[in-house]
Amino acid sequence: IILGSAKASLDGDATEARIEGLPETVSYAFYGGNDDADNSGTIKYISIRHGGTLLGEGNEINGLTLGGVGSGTTIENVEVLANLDDGIEWFGGSVDVTNAVIWNVGDDAVDTDQSWRGTLDNFVVINPTNSCFELDGPEGTTRIDDLNHTFQNGSIDADNAEELCDNDDGTNVDMNNLYFYNVTLGQEFHTYPTYANCAYANFEISPSSINVADYFKDGFEAFATAVDDGSQTVGATVSAFDGWSWARIAGGF
Repeated sequence: IILGSAKASLDGDATEARIEGLPETVSYAFYGGNDDADNSGTIKYISIRHGGTLLGEGNEINGLTLGGVGSGTTIENVEVLANLDDGIEWFGGSVDVTNAVIWNVGDDAVDTDQSWRGTLDNFVVINPTNSCFELDGPEGTTRIDDLNHTFQNGSIDADNAEELCDNDDGTNVDMNNLYFYNVTLGQEFHTYPTYANCAYANFEISPSSINVADYFKDGFEAFATAVDDGSQTVGATVSAFDGWSWARIAGGF
């Protein structure tokens, strides 16, 4: 759990909140503020395995929790394996994450809340239990600085997942260059957000025999193309995970 003093769109337009998974009685359980360039340090080449816990409804510990973490923070080359709850969850903030793997987590692979405004770039999702993406927006009255968060260059193995993407209708997100595979009929990418400037582009899904409209709903089918397995032109650059990712070495992708 990493907490910073960057802005988050919080209930009641508060500037600070307690992170889920920690008690209210400890001073270090709070995040949020007004410093979007806040620096929480450097995290590189970390494998987070078999973690997480469920304390109560809406009170869980994720593999990597980022609350109000600012853009001065460096997070690169991280993986979350077999976590009880979500893989990575952002609560506001502006931090970027580069080269991430999320494999076999017990809930959502990636979860966004409270108007996070960073980028997840070059990532692999494998077999989440619930949604590949669970994307929520502001909890306060406005989206922070009218900015979105971005998912780009991702490969998503949806085997056993319940959903491809569960958008809140008010989420603030841009998504591009994503490849979905091992999909099953009934998995959906749905709920087009009400924010007019959310941008989507270059989704590919395999195999080529499927009807993309069976998976991408509410207008998202306009951004998706069915392709043969192995012929995708978008997705993660998996060579970036060679030599350090246990999931890669173990043959997960």
